[in-house]
Amino acid sequence: MVMQANPALLILCLHLSYAQVTEKISLNQGGNFVNPSGHLVLFHGFNSVYKKPPFYNALDGQDHRLGYYKQWGFNVVRLGVLWHPTMPTQGTINETYLDHIEQQVDKFSEYGIYVILDMHQDSLSTMFGSYDAIPKWLLESFPQPLWFLRYPWPHSKNASGDWEGYTTYACQKAFQCIYDNEKNAWGYWGDFWETVARRFKDKVNVLGYELMNEPFAGNIFTNPLRAIPGYAGRHNILPVFDYLVKRIRAVDKEKFVFFESVTWSVLGTQSYGGIFGAGFDHVPGSVDDPTEPTRSVLSYHYYCPLTQLSNPADNFPNWKRIICDEFILPRMFNAIKMTTDKLKVGRFYTEFGICEPDGNPASINTIECNAVMNGADANLQSWTYWDSRFFDGEGNPYPNMVKPFARVYPRKTAGLPVTLTFNVNDGSAFYAFLTDETTALAFREGQNIAEIFLPLEAHYPSGYSVDLTPSAIKYRVSADDNHLLQLYVIERALKNNLLVEVNIKASGQ
Repeated sequence: MVMQANPALLILCLHLSYAQVTEKISLNQGGNFVNPSGHLVLFHGFNSVYKKPPFYNALDGQDHRLGYYKQWGFNVVRLGVLWHPTMPTQGTINETYLDHIEQQVDKFSEYGIYVILDMHQDSLSTMFGSYDAIPKWLLESFPQPLWFLRYPWPHSKNASGDWEGYTTYACQKAFQCIYDNEKNAWGYWGDFWETVARRFKDKVNVLGYELMNEPFAGNIFTNPLRAIPGYAGRHNILPVFDYLVKRIRAVDKEKFVFFESVTWSVLGTQSYGGIFGAGFDHVPGSVDDPTEPTRSVLSYHYYCPLTQLSNPADNFPNWKRIICDEFILPRMFNAIKMTTDKLKVGRFYTEFGICEPDGNPASINTIECNAVMNGADANLQSWTYWDSRFFDGEGNPYPNMVKPFARVYPRKTAGLPVTLTFNVNDGSAFYAFLTDETTALAFREGQNIAEIFLPLEAHYPSGYSVDLTPSAIKYRVSADDNHLLQLYVIERALKNNLLVEVNIKASGQ
């Protein structure tokens, strides 16, 4: 069956129809996100982190952009809520800043978008060449390095960018002071999270709280063992995360806690005593509450190290592509799954990118972003792209940038997903899942058994065709949003372990 898309009508509908978030999301026993009916849920979205005053991006909360985000299938935002602007001076809370964050959260909800509240940081502060993420009044209270070790040692000039500061002694010492609870650092950090959790605990579209973006290992200069990811995770990061979860649970016992170890832990597993993995021998907070894994999600990031110092607009050498996308990337997904299976928690791919698809099929920009999203599809992973550079200065989308991110994917599935593939070049997509008791329950209760998002404007301007097997499964277009295909059952005696296959093609393919 061929469906025709009317772009003008679609844009009008998207701006007039709202899809207020009403479904609370939880984890099932397999660590998958599920809605109240037990249907598996996938998320696609982006990061909205503003690293300078006012520390939020007002443009991302405007109807103009939100309409596009909905067109592209984005249903989640990792939203920066920073410690420094929340607590600019000791003992004070900047309620005005949190008001703006709350307004954005509510606006996202109107467009069916969930939110992860992310305490973002990179190299802590302007004191170390970055931006003010951690309160300066706290950092300035810590014991300062000896004069010859002060920032920017061991470099001769100040750090450039957000990451170089990590390599300085002063930044690493400040991290270690936080982990060692110097000057009641844990208490102030807990005050921050308790304040945020109290304000947002009743927001249905807030998935949860990410304790810290990319926590660093601590002071490697004074203890080189901290460079080993498992050692840093176990001895520095996990103890303070245990404490922070306790503070959050004092006011919110339901929302997810997203936690992350050092960035270079993603390629290791919990084997060999966990020294090459995250280093968490238990889920943060689970010593006090053994049910904490049911509300915990491992946040993980991946950027191929071989592309970090390259110009992403350059052509991608084949040898480098093979190492990045055929060796390192699959190993990363496998290592993360092994870690989350052992901890019995969820997982969320909260950062990838520093690539901007540019229309050149041979560029690092195009190849790497496509490879990462194809990998996420193959592993049926929810993701948020870093960051949201989809618009020009006039607010118009970059078509080449948008097209790879606007993808076919199953938002909800009453069953067991098996395979998901999407070809960004011709718009062809394939999704397969097995029926199970959740499928049968959905049928008995008159519910759809799957909901599949179609990026009509980006990939199907002339329409699309759908082939669906077996014959007991049919589909319809959602009456509320014609980007959504709803699969339903017409035969009462539907068996478990029946393979449902959905093939979607652009008209003319």
